[in-house]
Amino acid sequence: MKKIIISGMVIILMSAAIGFCQDAPNQDSVKTITGEVAKVDWVGNKIVVRTFDSINYDEILFYISEDTNIIKGGSEISLADINLSDKVSVNYSGSFAGLKALQITVKVGGQ
Repeated sequence: MKKIIISGMVIILMSAAIGFCQDAPNQDSVKTITGEVAKVDWVGNKIVVRTFDSINYDEILFYISEDTNIIKGGSEISLADINLSDKVSVNYSGSFAGLKALQITVKVGGQ
């Protein structure tokens, strides 16, 4: 009986450790896209960025958290300061089931 209880506790601890490790994005999984802001949902903390290639475009939804850094001209700004058609670069992690923006850089002028 004692072995069963200890085994159960080990399994619970291992499950908690695995779940904890999944919260932090792995540096290898951080990706970057550039594009133009197509939609901003200030209430839902979401942004849609339209990316372009030579033929097509795609719209990608990103979730914004308290940890997301939003930068414009070297200064930190809020999500409310992002406008439609702003040119942006987004560092993100996650899968297409839920992409989390880690940093958004709003381009100033021709940068």
